[in-house]
Amino acid sequence: NMGEYVMGHRTILIVEGEASLRTLTSRYLTREGYCVYESTTSKDAINIFMQHPIDLILMNIELPDGDGPSLCAYIKKRLKIPVIFMSSSNMDRDDWIEIALSADDFITAPFDPIILIARIETILNRAHNLKSKSSDLLSIGPFQLNFKGKEVYCNHEQKNLTRREYQLFEHLATNTNIVFTRDQLLECVWGQDFMGQTRTVDTHIKKLREKLDPSSQYIQTVWGTGYKFRI
Repeated sequence: NMGEYVMGHRTILIVEGEASLRTLTSRYLTREGYCVYESTTSKDAINIFMQHPIDLILMNIELPDGDGPSLCAYIKKRLKIPVIFMSSSNMDRDDWIEIALSADDFITAPFDPIILIARIETILNRAHNLKSKSSDLLSIGPFQLNFKGKEVYCNHEQKNLTRREYQLFEHLATNTNIVFTRDQLLECVWGQDFMGQTRTVDTHIKKLREKLDPSSQYIQTVWGTGYKFRI
């Protein structure tokens, strides 16, 4: 959705080993209308961001099973998700600055929730504006998407997709390696007012795969959950 930025539609993952800080931060963000996931470790964080669409990650530099910069590098290599580091104010300033360069922003705890919200809004708006100004074309695997013309090419051969098939493909292909449930796809692609059933998604996936053959394997079924575009 390239429309106006709406804060209430944004999802944030908090990665913080200290329960009190994690819970407090989650309350701040939830009260402001964000959808919040919580994680205590790098391992849990990776599972969450590979399973759910995440718009921004707020993480501590020090985690129970590793360090924030390593997790940040792992995430940035796979998905373009903004990251804000959190750390205690007694950390050495030179180390802090060097580490923070790998993230989009940093904040020291304890922090004013108003400042945290302002930092998050600034980064999400920046990411949204960059996406809005990006090219009308996207190449991914053997596919080329023309967002303006609503066209999909496979190995430079145009595929004759219906409007809904195109919307479904675009949503999956622009959120690579993220698993979407059928209900999430119904909401994102068909819209909240759609009264159909989840098998509608299965039917469209089947038709989409037939049209994309022999490159249909990029759209993978995640048994018991839904679908993802694997790259």
